[in-house]
Amino acid sequence: QYLISAASNCQIPFSKICVNILVDCSSFISVENKLFNLLLICSLTNALDILSIPYSVAVFGDSNFKQIIKTFDDKHSIFELQKILECSLIKRLCSNLPSAIKFGIDNMKHESREHRVTFTFTSGLDDQIRLSKSWAESIFTDEHLSFLFVFMKSIFIECEDEKYLSSIWN
Repeated sequence: QYLISAASNCQIPFSKICVNILVDCSSFISVENKLFNLLLICSLTNALDILSIPYSVAVFGDSNFKQIIKTFDDKHSIFELQKILECSLIKRLCSNLPSAIKFGIDNMKHESREHRVTFTFTSGLDDQIRLSKSWAESIFTDEHLSFLFVFMKSIFIECEDEKYLSSIWN
């Protein structure tokens, strides 16, 4: 209840917000989890469209694979959602989260909206995710940027590894 109360009392400048959605194409994410991600992304993008908050979408994998598939100028449509689905099913070996986040910061800017929220749908299986101090000093430096990570658990993670990952994610 505290969270709902705090969020309700915030002055959210909707006219100054835009959203970046980053979608991990790692082969470590099962097709079922990718489809579940799409369900979340469809819900999110429909809500953004209703609220007139512009959004852009990019897919990412390893450090050499990052591509914007929906720009802020592209209209929200079933066609755009279909592109997100098809591109999310591309199988890349392993994602590189820091380079993906940096790509979004540098290349997915809106021309007039200064506040940006980045939703990242990923497996979280990146050695660099535990370097939180480094992230804070090099990536999370702009007060106008907010980040949310949706981590998808792989069926290939063993119980001991799952406990370790949960401690990092939380």
